[in-house]
Amino acid sequence: MKELRKVTNNYSHLQGDCMQETKSTLRVLQMNHCAYCERKLDTVFIEHFIPQSAGSGLEFDNFLAVCSGNYYTDKLKGNKIEHCDTKKGNVNLNIDPRKNDHIDTLSYSEDASLTSEVMIFQHDIDDILNLNFYELKRERQDAYNKIDLEYIVGEAHQIFPLKDRLRKILSMAERGEFEFSAYIKFRVVARLKYIENSENE
Repeated sequence: MKELRKVTNNYSHLQGDCMQETKSTLRVLQMNHCAYCERKLDTVFIEHFIPQSAGSGLEFDNFLAVCSGNYYTDKLKGNKIEHCDTKKGNVNLNIDPRKNDHIDTLSYSEDASLTSEVMIFQHDIDDILNLNFYELKRERQDAYNKIDLEYIVGEAHQIFPLKDRLRKILSMAERGEFEFSAYIKFRVVARLKYIENSENE
């Protein structure tokens, strides 16, 4: 892409092998997760964080790998819920998934809703990106339940102390090995804190 930028800054010229290399690099950097909803990426779509309509072009730092942004409730009928960049369109976001201080404002509620302590970020999450619709929250919770069933309840892992099993899950989540890794990490960290506080009482 560096060579391409020497002759143009027009995104429409990013094609062929150069496009595939860009998508592959983004997939690796984001551990194969959508930058917004954290679902696993079957197909990579390139999102311009600063919209092209605002003048962005071939700036790699402005690219994010995202999912299709379409959650089909009935594929035969074409019924779908738009989210992520499909819902966002050309709107400028206040929350930036590339910034750690923005990510640090995030947590999750009891029903697996993604929340931020910053009101304007919460607006982006709910109204611009639509990251808290029922089906997506259910997928987050199902992902955690699956991990819990395998590593906590499952007999194959019972020989290891609970805290060790939780730390293993945490390590795997930090490496992006699970879909919705951030939610799983949040739940595991909370569980570890509860255990440690109980031990100190």
